[in-house]
Amino acid sequence: MKRIMFVSTTILSLAIPPLQAQVYSSAFGGGGQTSQPGETGRYTLNHAEVGAYGDYFSIAPANTTAHNYVGVGGRLGFSIHPNVGIEGEMNYDFAPLHN
Repeated sequence: MKRIMFVSTTILSLAIPPLQAQVYSSAFGGGGQTSQPGETGRYTLNHAEVGAYGDYFSIAPANTTAHNYVGVGGRLGFSIHPNVGIEGEMNYDFAPLHN
C-alpha cells in the first residue's frame, strides 16, 4: 500500500506542473516571451516574489550534546528579464538550544 501511494504521489507531482503550464500558457497569450501593447503576455505578471519562512536545524556531533537551531528568514526575488532574475535570501538563527 505504501508503495502504491508513493508511486501515485510521484506521478501526480510530475504530471500536474506541465498540465498547469499548458492551461496558463493558453489563457495568457499563448506562451510567447514577449507581448504586444495591450496584450497580457506570459511574463506580464511575473515581476517579484516575496516569502517568509521558519527553520529548524539540529546537529549532534559524535560524543557531544545536540545543538538545535531555530530561526526565521525571508526571501525576495525580482524578474529583470523573462530569462533573468535576481534573488536574495536572509536567515537569522536564535541562540542554540542545548539538549
